[in-house]
Amino acid sequence: MVAAPSLMEKTWTSDSGQFLAVEYDDTYLVYFKPSGDTHFLNFLSFGIVDAVSKTALSGTELHEKLKTDFSLTSSELPVALVTSTIGELDQAGLISSVDNSK
Repeated sequence: MVAAPSLMEKTWTSDSGQFLAVEYDDTYLVYFKPSGDTHFLNFLSFGIVDAVSKTALSGTELHEKLKTDFSLTSSELPVALVTSTIGELDQAGLISSVDNSK
């Protein structure tokens, strides 16, 4: 049996046509059209949604991109934080994994 890929190994995407985002101070208000829900996202969460709406990225690629974009070190942005944030965004439907098995 093959183990399922971890959240960091999966490739993630988001359809920018499915949400509307407004920045308010250091928070982003994101209206997700399919569910009708509004989410309050911090800079990291919105950074993930925004990045994968432009190009599909693996969790590992996202971690590196976020460190570069926000000038953070690995200790300031631990992999565990990115992993948990990806999981929360996936659960909310704001991002989704790409099926790489084809």
